[in-house]
Amino acid sequence: MCKLNLKLFTTFVICSLLILSVVFVIKKPQMHKPFQINVIEYIMKINSDGSVTTTKSVTTNVIKEK
Repeated sequence: MCKLNLKLFTTFVICSLLILSVVFVIKKPQMHKPFQINVIEYIMKINSDGSVTTTKSVTTNVIKEK
C-alpha cells in the first residue's frame, strides 16, 4: 500500500512539473535578457628582423529576440 501511494505521489509531482513547465514556456518564453558575446583574437606575427607584431581583433555577436 505504501509503494502504491509513493508511486502515485511521484507520478503526480512529475506531471505537475511537466504541465507547469509547458505553461511557463507558452506564457513567457523569454527567461533572460538579450546578451552579447565578445570573441577576442590575438594574432602574433614574427617579422623577418625578429620583432613581433601583435594584432587584436574583437568580434561582437548580439543575440536578440525578434
